[in-house]
Amino acid sequence: GLIIPSKISGFLWLDSNGDAQKSPEEQGLNGIELTLYENELPVAQIMTDEDGHYEFTGLKPGSYHCCFNRPDGARLPFNSTFLAGAEETDNTSCSQIIQLTQDHEITNIGTGILYFGKVAGNIWLDHNENGVIDQSEPGIPGIEISLFELPGSTVIFETISDENGRFEFEKIYPGSYFLKIRDQ
Repeated sequence: GLIIPSKISGFLWLDSNGDAQKSPEEQGLNGIELTLYENELPVAQIMTDEDGHYEFTGLKPGSYHCCFNRPDGARLPFNSTFLAGAEETDNTSCSQIIQLTQDHEITNIGTGILYFGKVAGNIWLDHNENGVIDQSEPGIPGIEISLFELPGSTVIFETISDENGRFEFEKIYPGSYFLKIRDQ
């Protein structure tokens, strides 16, 4: 009998707010290569267009999933529909299994990607109170610093300033934060 082909399509975008939802102001990712697998065997490859859109067409009924390699340093949002690689060094992200029947269109298989931020700074004894670290002003070690997410009072990370008064929080999702320094 006649089999009417199906298609799988979606978007990849820069998820600037990390919410895994494509907002109108978030840009699509151009030139990301996706591979479509049927029963674990690669069957097609395609690149995202200038808007981050891709489309696999002419598909027969079956079990599919698509994968792409994230650019260096890119991560998936916490609640992405794609699954990240099991290892920190594995940049491969894959969709969950997609079951296609004939004449079936699945149009929302996509994810945002994001780049973690970093919050870093110095704690020092500002003798002249000018807000600038002068060469003669020492860093203060052992100060406890907490990173909070806005709104609210949830502590995300805590650290202690090093021997030079420096501190750093890495792998921070996009968002709004504030720091609190514990009084000594």
